[in-house]
Amino acid sequence: MEGWFSRRALRAAAPAERRISLPVGERLSAIMENDHNKPPVPPRSPFRKIRLDRLEAGSTKSYKGSANGQSYSSTWSEKSFFKPDDKLDALRNDRTHSRGRRGGWGRVALIAALVIAGIIALAVGLAVGLQSKGKGTKSSSTTASADSDSPTSTTSGSSSSSSSSSTTTSADFPIGSYAFTTFLDTVQTNCTANSATWSCWPYTIYNTDETKSMATFNWIITPGSTSDTYKISSTQNPLAISFSDADLTLVDAGKDSERYTFQITMDKKVIPTTALTDDDSSSACFFNSTTFTAYLYTQMAKNYPSSAEESGSTSTTSSSAYPDWPFAVRAEQTIAGGQDVPNCYKTTNGQIGEQITQGLNATDPTSLCSCLYRNYLTPDPYT
Repeated sequence: MEGWFSRRALRAAAPAERRISLPVGERLSAIMENDHNKPPVPPRSPFRKIRLDRLEAGSTKSYKGSANGQSYSSTWSEKSFFKPDDKLDALRNDRTHSRGRRGGWGRVALIAALVIAGIIALAVGLAVGLQSKGKGTKSSSTTASADSDSPTSTTSGSSSSSSSSSTTTSADFPIGSYAFTTFLDTVQTNCTANSATWSCWPYTIYNTDETKSMATFNWIITPGSTSDTYKISSTQNPLAISFSDADLTLVDAGKDSERYTFQITMDKKVIPTTALTDDDSSSACFFNSTTFTAYLYTQMAKNYPSSAEESGSTSTTSSSAYPDWPFAVRAEQTIAGGQDVPNCYKTTNGQIGEQITQGLNATDPTSLCSCLYRNYLTPDPYT
């Protein structure tokens, strides 16, 4: 009876139970009692981290601590979880070596390319330099013009006193007074039956004596009657070549062989150095209608006289009144053979006397007598 009262007292002291409405209660009970209908667990992804309980026994011992004293870092390294792939390592090593080899060959190829480029540049530079030098040489030693009156290119061991590339002229060139210093190059006596009747001042050719062969002409060039025309006149000279206001003609204008030319006709007087008669009388010979032609070049260089030749000469040389003509020059006296070539006479105290005919037969009209003067050198004056 006592126990019954105690239980009843406990019920009275406990709070009254709340009733849950049916719909809510049913839902809650359904949730609580539906544990056996859980959705299936999907299979483990291969990318999920490995669980410790699946580790190998040796690895687990190492993680938990073993008598071998293996450290945690070695337990959780890649080598502890994954076995090395020999093929992958070999491939990586091969790529590393390949990259090294490619880099080495690339450097060798680059160095070789630079060396080849340097050699090519050097060869091109030498070719251009030699070509430029060849052009300069060609310009300084000009070849002859097409006609026979033009001199050939200069070829001599003598030092040049002037050059077309370095010579400067005045604005009014060729107007002025000039000394045309030349040498006697050749003498021909074919127009006469007696070679003693023809001679050329200074009576010594260049091949005999380079200094004694010097001959200087002092000429004056003045303006002509029209623009770009000129006249030339002589002064007193040992050659007794006198002319006044001869017309200058320009030939090969603008070319390396450009030159002014003039031609006159004169009576050449020669005093033979040997007797022409049996009585050893003095004599004088005249080559009437001798042609004197001169070529005054405006581009071609001269190379005579050298300083040594000029200082040793006794001939009339240039002065301040007659500065040297700065370019090449050529002058020639010529006459063809025939009747009365020459006319020779006995002389007494310089007076003309009896004509001499002995030993002076007429020669072929095609044969020539000549005196050639110039200030440039060539192997052959007629080439």
